[in-house]
Amino acid sequence: MKYKEYLIRFLVFITNKLVIITAVIIAALILLYPVCIKVLERMSMSSAHDIMQRIALAQTNYEISNTSYANDFKDLDLKLKDKYGKYFEDDSAQINGFSLIMANRGILAIQDKNDYFVYYDYKNSSFSCAPREHYICKNIAPVSKDICEEAGMFWSTRNNSCYTREREMCLALGMPWNSKDSDIFCGYKNIPGKKIYEGASCISTIPSGCRHSMVYDGASCEGKSSFGCMQSNLQGGICAAHTETACHSVQINNGATCLVNDDYSGNYGCQNATINKGGVCLANGSNTLACNKATVNNGGICRGYANKSCNQATVMSGGICEANAKEACQDITIKKGGKCIANVPQTCEGTYEEGACCHGDYCPIDTPKCNCPNFTKIC
Repeated sequence: MKYKEYLIRFLVFITNKLVIITAVIIAALILLYPVCIKVLERMSMSSAHDIMQRIALAQTNYEISNTSYANDFKDLDLKLKDKYGKYFEDDSAQINGFSLIMANRGILAIQDKNDYFVYYDYKNSSFSCAPREHYICKNIAPVSKDICEEAGMFWSTRNNSCYTREREMCLALGMPWNSKDSDIFCGYKNIPGKKIYEGASCISTIPSGCRHSMVYDGASCEGKSSFGCMQSNLQGGICAAHTETACHSVQINNGATCLVNDDYSGNYGCQNATINKGGVCLANGSNTLACNKATVNNGGICRGYANKSCNQATVMSGGICEANAKEACQDITIKKGGKCIANVPQTCEGTYEEGACCHGDYCPIDTPKCNCPNFTKIC
C-alpha cells in the first residue's frame, strides 16, 4: 500500500510541475513572439537590402553605357532568381517577403503584407522607408512625396509623411476610420463641427448633418441632405452639393471649391456662398440657381456653367462672375473694381457701380465695358 501511495504522490508532484513548466513555456513564447517576428522581419529586410544594392550596382553600370536606367531586369548584367526559382526578367519580381519593382530612378521593395516599403535611389545611393512609424523605418530616411506617389501609396501633406494604407494615414491625422456599414471611408458621418483633413470626408445624409465643418485641402464635405454642409469653412477643400441647398452659406477660401456637379441634383447648391481670394463656386450642367446669391470677394470667382447659376451674386472689387451658360450671372450687383465675363448671350445683366465693368462678346449693350482687349476670358 505504501508503494502505491508514494507512486500516486510522485505522479501528482510531476504532473503539477509539468503544468507549471508548460504554463511558463507558453507565457514565454507569447512574450517572445513579437520579438521573434521582428528579428525575422529584419533578417528578411537585410536580404532584400543586399539584393537591392546588387540591382543598383547593375543599373549604375547600365546607365554609364546607355545614359539611362534599364526598364527590365533582363537588360541588366545580373542573374537573380525569384522565390520560385526563376530568373528576374520583367520590371518586377517576387522574392521572399517582398515585391521588387523598377521605379524611375530606383528600386522599390514592397513588403508582402504591405506594412511598409523601402526605396533605393540609384543616383544618391541611399535608402528611404515608409511609413516612418514602422520599426523597420525608424533608422532609415523617410520617403519623399514623389517616391510615395510613384509607389502608389498615400502622401500626407499635413504630416509630411507617406503611408502604405489609407486607414493608417487617416488614424495618423487623428481622424476616425469608418467601416461599420457600406460606406468605408476616413472621416465623419452626420457629425457637425469637425475638422476634416486630407483624404477624409464628412458625409451628411440627414439635414445639417455636417454643418460648421472645417474642410482642409484634399478633404470634402459631401452634402447628401438639405443644408448638409451649411456654413462650413472650406480651407482648400471641396463642398459637394449632392442635393438642394446642401452647401448653403459656405465660406470658400484659397484653393477651395463649392461644387454643384451635373451628377448631382443640386439646385440651389452653394447658395449664399462667400467666395474669397483663390476660391471658386462651380455650377455645372442642369443645376439651376446653383451658386446664386453668392458674395464674390477680391480674387474669388463664381463660374456659372449651369442655367441661371451665380444669379443675384454680389461681386466686390477684384471679384469675377463668369457666365458660361444661358441666364447665368443675371440680376447681379457689380461693385467698383468687380467684373462680369459674358461668354454666352443673355448673361451679366444687373447693376454696375461706377468702376465696375463687363468683359466678353455678349455683354449687355448698356453695361460699362472692361478695358482689356488682349484677353478672351479674364482680364
